[in-house]
Amino acid sequence: GWRYAKFLLELERGGLYFCGRARYELRLLHELVAASAPELHEDGAFAARLAALEDRVAALEALEFTGAVRAARGRGAVAHGSLTKLLGAELQKDVTALAAEAAGCAGLE
Repeated sequence: GWRYAKFLLELERGGLYFCGRARYELRLLHELVAASAPELHEDGAFAARLAALEDRVAALEALEFTGAVRAARGRGAVAHGSLTKLLGAELQKDVTALAAEAAGCAGLE
């Protein structure tokens, strides 16, 4: 039973869902900017921050894929899962912060 419990705890810490969620939220952010503040796409600083977030999503996706390969090969992924969870949570926070900035006062509704 302990072997199964350890396996499940390793999967609890990270998985293959952070980058999917982040990609979805970035798509919503693009739609928000296109609908309510298209001038932000012309703002170099905003565009750079958005591009950096997209790069971080790609890096997280690669990290999640590596974790899936490690799990499929039976290697322990405790630290890997914890890192994925941490980076995914930070990425989600940063995407949300940029979306709130893009929405401005209209986002308070």
